[in-house]
Amino acid sequence: MAFEPREEQKELKYEELRLYTDEELNNYTEEELKNFKIKHDIPMLEDLEKGPWPSFVADAKREALHRRKLADGRMMIDRDVVEDLLGQLELSFEHGETHWKHGGIVGVFGYGGGVIGRYSDLPEKYPSIAHTLAETSGLRLLRDRQIGRRGDLDRYYDPGYIAELTHQNEVSVVMGDIHGSTYLTNAIGPELMVAFLDEYLLRMSTIIVQSGGAMDKSLGDSVMGVFGNFPGRHEDSQVTSANSALLAALKMRQAYVLLREEWMQESREFAQTGMGVGVSTGKVKTGTVGPEATMVGPAVNLSSKLSKLAVKGRTESEIYIDSRTRELIGNAFNMEPIDFAYTRKKVGVDLEAYRIVHSR
Repeated sequence: MAFEPREEQKELKYEELRLYTDEELNNYTEEELKNFKIKHDIPMLEDLEKGPWPSFVADAKREALHRRKLADGRMMIDRDVVEDLLGQLELSFEHGETHWKHGGIVGVFGYGGGVIGRYSDLPEKYPSIAHTLAETSGLRLLRDRQIGRRGDLDRYYDPGYIAELTHQNEVSVVMGDIHGSTYLTNAIGPELMVAFLDEYLLRMSTIIVQSGGAMDKSLGDSVMGVFGNFPGRHEDSQVTSANSALLAALKMRQAYVLLREEWMQESREFAQTGMGVGVSTGKVKTGTVGPEATMVGPAVNLSSKLSKLAVKGRTESEIYIDSRTRELIGNAFNMEPIDFAYTRKKVGVDLEAYRIVHSR
């Protein structure tokens, strides 16, 4: 089945899409390359350059030199990522075993969900590759601006608001996760999956921003938003972070159900998916995922675990909250407690969690 775009496509021009100027692309000489040494000793890899065939090592060293000479702020990922990749590969040759470890299901730009991410098991020695490769909101924002989308989402990724959130006593974190994404990717193929994820992330991020939250990051088939207690961001000054987060979660759940129905016209396999939305309230702080700042803390970790729950099966779309969020929203919603045995089996720990049934 041929995939037809759902909206009119903008004609893309190279000058609009390019990230680097000609000067930046050609920022070193062949003489500099000849004398260039990466920060790690890689004698075995350099032996590969002496063979009769072109070597990936030579290309990698070109990119490493190019990155080393770029100005600060001109790279989306860490400056030393290529040098650390070569350094770890050399060490793997020396030890006779890999130092890559499987991470989890993430999204990789240009592919989509269902990709097994990896990270280094030597994070102190190779810090730029210490984390799973992930598509983050900064990269999505850049791409979407380039192709003319999200023009109305001025707060799609709001670093100022995110920085303010770290000074709050507590915030509410919303994490949405597609259940069955690995199956779906295998069933429909990467091309259709990429298009679906792009629309999914657009709709979910729009809901989060319009509900008064800030987009923090998106990882393949997962999306995360953060809500604080800032009266100026809400029409009702009495709205708490937990109320705002839960209202956003309800809209996200409904949006996924509608999105799934639309895409079932492309493939019936979309019926085999559902969505889990986890809401957790607590303290957060700024950390890093690779080189990019992001929110970390117990509330982030717990919302992620909650989003993995699927009490009614993976094809259902449900909302799960933690005990602190339940305390803050009071009796505004009907909910049912989740058995500890289920959470232990599903996410490996006993969680005091509740499933939202409906609003009163």
